[in-house]
Amino acid sequence: LPWPHLPIAADLSATRRTALGGGASLVTSTIVGGWLAGGSSSRLLRASFLLRGGSMLLALLALPADPASAVVLCVVSVVVSAGGAAGTIAANERLLRLVGRDELFVAQGRYVAGTATGTTGGQLLQAGLLAVAPLGYVPFAVLFTVSGLTRFFTAWRVDVSASWSSSTAAWRAEDLGPDAGGVVR
Repeated sequence: LPWPHLPIAADLSATRRTALGGGASLVTSTIVGGWLAGGSSSRLLRASFLLRGGSMLLALLALPADPASAVVLCVVSVVVSAGGAAGTIAANERLLRLVGRDELFVAQGRYVAGTATGTTGGQLLQAGLLAVAPLGYVPFAVLFTVSGLTRFFTAWRVDVSASWSSSTAAWRAEDLGPDAGGVVR
C-alpha cells in the first residue's frame, strides 16, 4: 500500500468513493447534456446547488467509528459528483444562452476567472482552518456545514425560468447572422 499507516479498508473506501463519483459524473453529464436541448439551464443550476448542499449536510452523518459511515460517504460522493457535473454543464449552457456571440469569449473568461478565484479562496480558507484546528470530526463538520449552507443560499439566489421545460432563448441560426448583433432573442 502507498500509505502503510492506513488500514486497507480506508484505502479501498477512498478508491470506491472516487470510482463512484467518477461514474456518477459521467452518467449525469450524458443525461443532462441531452436534456438541456429543450430544458431550463437555470432550474438545473439551482437543482445542482441543492444536490451539492444537501450532500454536504448528509456527510455530517458519517460519524467516526460508525460502520455506516463508509456507505454515507459513498452516497455523498455520488450525489456531489452528479450535482457538480450538472452544475458545470448548466452554468456553461446558461452563459451560452444569455451572452451574445460577440461577448462570449469575454464572458467565458470572466466566468472561469470568477470560478477559479472562488474555488481557490475556499480552498485557502479550508487549509487555514485545518492548519490551526486539530484534525477530527468537528473541523470537518464545520467545513461541510458552511459548504452546504453556502450552496443552499446560492440556490436561493439563482434566477430561474418559468418552468422546467422552458429554456432561456437559445441561439437560433438566424440570431447568429450579421444583422443579429449578438443579441439572444
